[in-house]
Amino acid sequence: AAVWDVPTEKVVQKLQFKDAPILVQYNRVHQDEIAILMQDGTVRLWAVKSDNAVVIRELNYSTPTVLRWATKDAHRFVTGYGDSSFSIFNTAQNKMTKVKCSDDKFGTHDGG
Repeated sequence: AAVWDVPTEKVVQKLQFKDAPILVQYNRVHQDEIAILMQDGTVRLWAVKSDNAVVIRELNYSTPTVLRWATKDAHRFVTGYGDSSFSIFNTAQNKMTKVKCSDDKFGTHDGG
């Protein structure tokens, strides 16, 4: 994975992984942070300036199909799955909440 400075067309920082990332999303509020979903089912948080990537969660179920940071909250991002469920990550508290669309309080949904 690499971060580019578009105007100068130069690599600002590189991070090497054993396997290629599946999904990558930068944090719009703290633009130094990037969430990375790896093929091994781990979610990593990469602090670009300090060049530090830490595993924040191992996913023991299906692979997400989408990864997005909250637009105004620097500490939350969500992953979505083919069964219409999603997980909300809070990096400040190192917590994850998985929501299934079959949960009554969120309404039911049978699609992917």
